[in-house]
Amino acid sequence: MDNMKDASNISGTSAGTPLNHQGEQRLPDHSRVDTSLRASVVFALRVYNTQILEGQLRPHIERALTAETVGQMRQIVASADRLLHK
Repeated sequence: MDNMKDASNISGTSAGTPLNHQGEQRLPDHSRVDTSLRASVVFALRVYNTQILEGQLRPHIERALTAETVGQMRQIVASADRLLHK
């Protein structure tokens, strides 16, 4: 039993941290957005905006630039994803 506890400490996971579908740790919705997450989301939205959606994602990009939490960023990405699937 102690070996399992030690293994979880080595991997940096805890029993209360949700995992995504790939088994990686998932940030809680209330976490603050860091610079790398914001840059990644804005870059992806800009690529889709110019290459696929012809300007339909401008409001999403503006919201991504001012989002404060991971949950807000998830909502923006989900909304953009719905446009992609129309």
